[in-house]
Order: sequence, then structure tokens, then C-alpha cells
Amino acid sequence: MNLNSKKGYQSQRRSYGGGRAPQKDSEDLIKFFKDKMASIKNWSEYPVIDFAPKDGDAYKIAKAFEKESGGSKNKTTQLRKFYDQAIKAKLKLRGSNETEALNSAISIIMMIEPRAYMSFSRKNISKAVIDFISIALDKNKFRTNSKKQFEEDYNRFLKFFESVISYNNFLIGD
Repeated sequence: MNLNSKKGYQSQRRSYGGGRAPQKDSEDLIKFFKDKMASIKNWSEYPVIDFAPKDGDAYKIAKAFEKESGGSKNKTTQLRKFYDQAIKAKLKLRGSNETEALNSAISIIMMIEPRAYMSFSRKNISKAVIDFISIALDKNKFRTNSKKQFEEDYNRFLKFFESVISYNNFLIGD
């Protein structure tokens, strides 16, 4: 299959939560993301081809950030702070006790949301970012007893988050 041809590329995309993201305002884009996340059991089911390309979901989420904030908020450093916190969970997975390692990693990831709310209360990020983080960190998307499954979900989440940050950086020129 030729991924460079528009037709071949589009035909490989899987549809979740009503298909491709709308090109409307930030509320519609966040609702689309919420619907898409509700339609999958865990992060590893979210195909990279649906979010990584420039016309993918990560770009559209970053566009929602830009539209809502008017470019005045959501600097890369604010988003990167949350991403760095998510990366810290990887260090916890190296523990020898699988249950303890999983619980520790999950607790680090779940603490991103309260920290995002604190940043929002200080007017450092927009409502769209809070909505995105709340939806993305749905505890059920990370709930598993298997270290292997958690790592698959976690790595897909990191790829998605990195894509959103990269596109946000591109859009605001930070």
C-alpha cells in the first residue's frame, strides 16, 4: 500500500467516535476527542495513523488550543511540564515488583490532571487544555493488571501527547 497517495492513506484510517474530527470551534473538537476516547477501551487501540499526521486528531486538538487561547496561553513550556510528568512514570515501570511498579506509574500519570487544574487556575493554560487532559487521562484507559498492556497504552498515550505538543508549538511558533 502506498501511504503517500491520499487515497491509500485515507483508506487505512480507522474510524472511532463518529469518524474524522470536525473543523469547527474548540468545544466541537474537544467533544469529538471525548467521543473518540469513549469509543476505545484503552490507548493502544488508538491508531497512530489517526492522530500523528498533520490532518490527524493531534493537530486538530492543538488547533483547538490555539483557537480558544488566541495564542496568548498554552505555551509549549506549560504543556511540556505535563508531558515531562508523564515521562517520569516510565522510570517507575523498572521496578521488580510488577504490581507496585504499575501502581506507582499510574499514580504519577493521574497526578497530571490536578496539576493541570492548578495551572488553569493561575490562567497559564486554556479550558481546552484542561478538557483534553481530563479526557486523555481517563483512569479506565490505563487500568490493567498487565505491565505489558500498561506499557502499550502508556506508550501510545505518550506518542499522542507528544504529537499534540509538537503541533501546538508549530501553530503558536513557540
